[in-house]
Amino acid sequence: MFLGKTLLINTLNLESSGSSVISDRNYQLMERNSSQMFKYSISLTLKNIKQNIHSILFDFNLVNDFDLKDIIQQIKSNQIDTVFVDTSLLGNVAKEIKINFPNVYVIAFFHNVEYDYFKELIKVSKRFQHYFTLILIKKAEKQLIKFSDVIITLNQRDSDGINDLYGKRADLLLPTSFVDVYNEEKYMLNRNKTNVLKLLFVGSYFPPNIYAVDWFVNNVLKNIKREVEFYVVGNGFETHKFKQIDPRIKLIGRVTDLTSYYYMSDLVVAPIFHGSGMKTKVAEALMYNKPILGTKEAFEGYEIDSNCIGFESEEAVEHIEFIEEFKLTNFKNIRKIFLDNYSFEKINSNFYKFFNERK
Repeated sequence: MFLGKTLLINTLNLESSGSSVISDRNYQLMERNSSQMFKYSISLTLKNIKQNIHSILFDFNLVNDFDLKDIIQQIKSNQIDTVFVDTSLLGNVAKEIKINFPNVYVIAFFHNVEYDYFKELIKVSKRFQHYFTLILIKKAEKQLIKFSDVIITLNQRDSDGINDLYGKRADLLLPTSFVDVYNEEKYMLNRNKTNVLKLLFVGSYFPPNIYAVDWFVNNVLKNIKREVEFYVVGNGFETHKFKQIDPRIKLIGRVTDLTSYYYMSDLVVAPIFHGSGMKTKVAEALMYNKPILGTKEAFEGYEIDSNCIGFESEEAVEHIEFIEEFKLTNFKNIRKIFLDNYSFEKINSNFYKFFNERK
């Protein structure tokens, strides 16, 4: 295949998250277009403040020498043609590869502009000591851009973001996508057959999602008169505590399979106010033929009219009005929008076309 022997390098994703979903997609994408596929995962910790300060003072990098030597050996022994760096935190990896193997083709993938994303997390979590970590992140992203042949981001905002910070835009935009696993028969078996409107939030337990759920419960759900149930599904949310008990809230937390929850829900809610990259839960909802009620941040990077797949607003009162008046029959082309824009096959076609034109 046109990439030859490919080595994908990423960080260990111990929990299910949007990044891990895209990382899996990227592996499938490389595998589809490579003659042979290899993978190397690095354990990377950004939360050790003392270690990060030490790294800054002594001009260290996020990836240690042991991993670097191991990667170099793998490239040499397996005669690797292409390296896909699956996070912008691995800048010194790209540098080391280009120093040792100038002819190896390096593709850099930005899940987010990590510098901007981590800065947002600091604001939301109030852990200002993590500003030391930002110095290391910025160094890593700058190295990755300098020593990569192709830069890929999820959307135009991130491309503009790396240009503002580092003076170079992405060569290719490759939005969130999913291998299509929708099953009409399973949907018909599991779909909501009651008069209760079932709302679904999907996301792991970290600050922007916690803020989103609390905002929705405190500003939207409590003012809804219509009969509804609000399902919160995502790793870690089983431990969450709400200020007031509301029997309409179904706190599910961690599940091994989201499928049944998507099939039984009527409307996916995504009141996300902080973040970077793209929200995978939106593309996933589209795959399952579900309309989405979200904010500007939730729909960031989705180059479609949000009114065709749901509703976009920052205002709680408009969220309330949309839910009160919601009819599923108003949204009939969601699956087509997914297949035409965010299916794996569509993204693979765009990927192949881009590299074919560069030959």
